[in-house]
Amino acid sequence: GIDISLEPPGDPTDADFFLNNSGPGRQFPAGPVCTFRNKQIPVFVRWNESGGITSDILVKALKTLDYYEVFPRTVSSTKPFILLDGQSSRLEMPFLNYINNPKDNWVACIVVPYGTALWQVGDSKEQNGSFNIAMTKAKEKLLQLKQSKS
Repeated sequence: GIDISLEPPGDPTDADFFLNNSGPGRQFPAGPVCTFRNKQIPVFVRWNESGGITSDILVKALKTLDYYEVFPRTVSSTKPFILLDGQSSRLEMPFLNYINNPKDNWVACIVVPYGTALWQVGDSKEQNGSFNIAMTKAKEKLLQLKQSKS
């Protein structure tokens, strides 16, 4: 997240700008931390210019889950499961290599290509409409706050 009520020290072009302005009480306070099975798991945020998910982002997400041992693998037959739509990033080699590596093996189910609207939870017109209304209201509040500071 971004706390627009704070003026960050330094110049945004500084190499350490983001690092110096991240954490509680700073302009970039960071996302939430989830406690799961007595483990603190930080928010995972990635982006790319097209706005979609890439094979590399998927691999990094799974590596993060593996790093934090979110899914215990005490029995060699225990493997985590991931359900994905059939978009092309799910079929690229970085992702396929990672999920099929015996050390990091995941069970992946890749469903209908580009059929997300058919099965994805929360992907209905009604829910997206409610989200858009809530997002518009939140943006209006941010603009009002910014204007009141000017």
